[in-house]
Order: sequence, then structure tokens, then C-alpha cells
Amino acid sequence: LEQFKTLYNHKFDDDYLEKTRIRFCLQCSTGLRFSDMYRITPKMINDNRIIIKPVKTERHNITAEIDLNQFSIEILANLNFDTSGLKIENAPYNRNIKTMFEKMQTDKPDMKFRADYGSHCGRDTFISICVQAGVDFKTILTWTGQSSYSILDRYISTTNQYKAGQMQKAFI
Repeated sequence: LEQFKTLYNHKFDDDYLEKTRIRFCLQCSTGLRFSDMYRITPKMINDNRIIIKPVKTERHNITAEIDLNQFSIEILANLNFDTSGLKIENAPYNRNIKTMFEKMQTDKPDMKFRADYGSHCGRDTFISICVQAGVDFKTILTWTGQSSYSILDRYISTTNQYKAGQMQKAFI
């Protein structure tokens, strides 16, 4: 979460890195897949919630209902709730993410950013932040448009600090 907030508040002078930061932060704050990130239109947003049928799960007729938070609202508002201008092919996006995090390593060496992140890491970050915040899995499944916990589990990673805190909670 701390790395996300640092990236979110960072501004790049290079336009392509700034656009990459916006894309990646949108994924981190909504859990959107790469294939859905540039499909948001104003008509998909109702009561501060994105309602979208993810491209990857269209054949399963799954709808993701993503409640917006302060970060996603600000990003979407700056885009007039239309993400079509964020469209990019996956390979160039991944190269831009690598470059963006290399720059973050230089600009913020104390944050321990890694340069091996890719387009899928935004979704991973969203899910991991939610898990570590104690959001129930049913809600995360609804937000991400996942069909089962076993699939969702692949995206979850926790910090050592979080795990230590969980152990303390278990044995109070």
C-alpha cells in the first residue's frame, strides 16, 4: 500500500511514463485486468461503482462490480470517466512499466521498488491490498469478476509484517 501511494503521488516529466503511472495506478485501485482497463465509459459507472463484463470471462457471463475509492475516483474524474485514451498494446505497456519502476528505483531507493513488474501486477496489488486490509473474499471476488477463491488465491501475496501481525492476532 505504501508503494502504491508513493507511485500514485509521484509525477513523471515524460508523458509516456505519466500515462503508464495512471494506467498502473488505475489497475492497482480497481483490480481491472489489462484487457478491461481502457474500456470504461461514463455509462458503466453507477452510484460510484464500475459495472463491467470482463473480456476474459465474457463466456462465463460474469459481471464485475467495482466500488470506487478515493484513488480510482480521482483518476477516472481526470479522464472524464472515459479510459479509452489509455489503450496500449500489452508488450509496450510492460516495457513502459519496467522503465517506470526503474525510474522509481532511482527516485525512491528507500521504497525498494522492483523493475520486474508487469501489467498483471496492478491487479495483484489490488487484491493483496484488499486481503491485507481484511476485505472479505466474497467482496473481492465481486470486484474482480473472479469466479472462485482458488483462482483469486493465485493473485494474493502478503508482506512479512502483515503475516506477523496476523500471528499476533491469533495468539492474543
